[in-house]
Amino acid sequence: MKNKLRIELKQLKKKINLKYTEYDFVRYENNFFSLIESFNIKTIAGFHPKSDEVNILPILLKAMSTGYKVALPRIIQKNSYLKFIKWMKDDRLEKNDYGIFEPKAAGEEVIPDIIITPLLGFDRSMNRIGYGGGYYDRTFIKYPNAIRVGIGYSFQEVKNIPLEDHDQKLDYIVIEKEIIKK
Repeated sequence: MKNKLRIELKQLKKKINLKYTEYDFVRYENNFFSLIESFNIKTIAGFHPKSDEVNILPILLKAMSTGYKVALPRIIQKNSYLKFIKWMKDDRLEKNDYGIFEPKAAGEEVIPDIIITPLLGFDRSMNRIGYGGGYYDRTFIKYPNAIRVGIGYSFQEVKNIPLEDHDQKLDYIVIEKEIIKK
């Protein structure tokens, strides 16, 4: 059931012209920074977006320029959690086996205060569906004190995400229209 939903959401993303959301980028940025201003955080773990994901790089660069430490995930090994490596704007990245850019292994590992995760789909009960590797679920368990923030598009909302035992809930979901809270 979950795999069927994953396939449907991937097909939906292909059909939607994602350029229509570009004008809403300022809203993403405003929503994200209004969310984190009330928290005492120093380290933000983001991700390097694939072409069909919300481009959070400007958010990460702004965070860097305002004094936050920013990290990107690196896959250590299959079926493990993600390791977060400090990232600076000019640091070189390399493509992993999934075609996702990540920092080099030799970088400084950091413990995130907040983890931003991409969404393939989400529901109002703070459940997310990703690409099926379980990396973020294992990572949320590894860093139980980190604030969990999903970021995606409003059209990715579904009524109900089928849950499995290992699935971890989000604390917040940021979309172009609003911030969804527990």
